[in-house]
Amino acid sequence: MNNTSEIPMVAVMLEARELLGDVPDTIARDPSRFSFGHDDPTAVTHATPDLDEELRATLSADQEHRFVALRFTCSFRPDDDPLIESRLTIRLSSQQPGWETDPPIARALQPDRLIQPIERQKSFNITPDVAVTFVRVGGVGGSGQSKYDDQKCYLVADGKRSSTAEWFFRKTDAVPLEGMHDLRLIAQVRQGMPALAEVIMTAKIQRRRVGLVRYRAVLPERMRTIPLPP
Repeated sequence: MNNTSEIPMVAVMLEARELLGDVPDTIARDPSRFSFGHDDPTAVTHATPDLDEELRATLSADQEHRFVALRFTCSFRPDDDPLIESRLTIRLSSQQPGWETDPPIARALQPDRLIQPIERQKSFNITPDVAVTFVRVGGVGGSGQSKYDDQKCYLVADGKRSSTAEWFFRKTDAVPLEGMHDLRLIAQVRQGMPALAEVIMTAKIQRRRVGLVRYRAVLPERMRTIPLPP
């Protein structure tokens, strides 16, 4: 996925869920641990880079649907209390009556499985060969390839061909959850049907004082709900 434009980022407040007892506000609310951004959705065409062959063939054969790309960037700031897990969920839907018979779905999630972050550049590239179980270590230009089970993957995507898609980040022995991460979802939507992408972010942070704390990101409305172009 080549694109020379950087996605604008904003700091996102994390609010703790299900905390018991009197805890400091610095634990209940964390204003600086996450940043998040997305660009405007764009139509997918044959000129769109880094599409797999199945999706390219679908673009030619399927006249009943349109295909829309959404790019996201998540940024995790290092801290003495480590981030253990984070989940980015995208729910696709429509308010049009009868949409349940042909709902919007995720046709592609990139990357779909990684053992370590892809090296970021201003022009980043998520290609099909890093979005499979055989992961190219170090991203574009890496030469070593090995097979890893999901327990060693720090990033796993789920929900292809469904209306709820997720990227699940987790800290591993080799990779802390920190730094910037670029993601792309390609949605399939029936022609003429208005559609929305709802964004939900959650996290788990290991706090030295109170143990594992679950958080939900408080996203501004413009980031929480993304209309997909007709």
